[in-house]
Amino acid sequence: MSWKKTHRREKACLAGILCLWLMLFTPQSGHGGQEPMDGAAAPLRISKQAMETDCIAFAPESASVVKKKGHWEVVDGETRIFDAGRDQATAHQVVAVIHHYRMNRQCFIGWPDRYFSYLLARGGAPSGPMDNEKCIAFDPERLTLAKKNERWAIFSGRKRLFLFGRQEAHAQKAVAVIHRHGFEHVCRAGQGKFVFNYLRR
Repeated sequence: MSWKKTHRREKACLAGILCLWLMLFTPQSGHGGQEPMDGAAAPLRISKQAMETDCIAFAPESASVVKKKGHWEVVDGETRIFDAGRDQATAHQVVAVIHHYRMNRQCFIGWPDRYFSYLLARGGAPSGPMDNEKCIAFDPERLTLAKKNERWAIFSGRKRLFLFGRQEAHAQKAVAVIHRHGFEHVCRAGQGKFVFNYLRR
């Protein structure tokens, strides 16, 4: 794959919360998904308060699917949790995930740009598994932060997991969040443009 195509793919990912599906569930350039790295940085020590300042609380039992302006959304009252576009099946799948894990808090790093998001259940990491779940496992102890083509990313070994563009501070914060909560899997519900991504143990 050419650099221009890779660059367009990475740029497209930064337009949303975080394009985990594109980064993880499709082949990457390089040797079997392994990426060369330009430079690395050690994770920062960040307080719990600093890690979770941009969060939205919701009641998992109230999560439901509604249609607004042609889009199917997962909501808790007036709080929108996820926009599934025109895919009603994905919206209902997201509600099933929320109910199964009792997720009740959605947090963001890089607000309002939302480079990275994760959900918590009663203040901690959701613990799986769930039937018919699509996940990729990673070792949180092997996470490193590196820069490739002037863009920061989180790697597990030499496999790229999360992409952050030029925002090194957001990537540092994400590493700290993953370590604190002990996330070990990145999972997704749905397919295509509107994909619900979440982390769990």
